[in-house]
Amino acid sequence: MMHKIQITPERLIGRMSLAEVQEFLGDLDLSDTARDAARFKNLVFQLDDLELAIETVGGPVLQQRKAA
Repeated sequence: MMHKIQITPERLIGRMSLAEVQEFLGDLDLSDTARDAARFKNLVFQLDDLELAIETVGGPVLQQRKAA
């Protein structure tokens, strides 16, 4: 029996090429140079939170966060 492995959005970004990340950033109307893509991949890795990384670089807020 084969087990399905769920991949998180953060791991998916980590596996994407810089060109794919550039396209993703462009789709969000964010700066999408190769340098921006590399920095974004690193930020996602460091934060381990794709939505927070998007918010951090000035992208749209995807959902309301609960108050801590």
